[in-house]
Amino acid sequence: MFDKNWNNSPVIDSDIVQSITNNDLLVSLFRKFPSFENAEISEFLFTRGNTLDCMNGIIDWKDRIGPTLLVDLMVPLDDCGINEIVRVKIRFSDIDRFCLNGLNHQNVICGLGVRIYHSDRLLSKMFRVDWGGSALTHQVSLECHSIIIEEVQKLRKDPCR
Repeated sequence: MFDKNWNNSPVIDSDIVQSITNNDLLVSLFRKFPSFENAEISEFLFTRGNTLDCMNGIIDWKDRIGPTLLVDLMVPLDDCGINEIVRVKIRFSDIDRFCLNGLNHQNVICGLGVRIYHSDRLLSKMFRVDWGGSALTHQVSLECHSIIIEEVQKLRKDPCR
């Protein structure tokens, strides 16, 4: 699934930004949707959801929760001329495809790219998300139904560095 060329920081179109729930939490602080260049993944929580319980008739399909990835990133607030860090929690919900290459003690990424496409197989709109590109080999590609900015917290200093 890795097809991203990380030589240039990815740009996320404003149409895509508008499709991300709570995008205003980031835009109000960064004055734009950040590229996540030099962000560091500090927490990575993957849950499989309850699809199996739905398939076994334990839970009704209308109550299905698909696989979810919650990511905690430390993002530099460099464009303001200050060396402050912002903690950003992003939830990628109802994941259909997921690929991880490398997870290290330090997971700095060169950027986060998001595209929207129509899945013929699922007959729905999907987000295609890619991040990675550093020399420490941490890359993720995933396809999901929704992206939610869960939390944005300005920190006084970088707790990871």
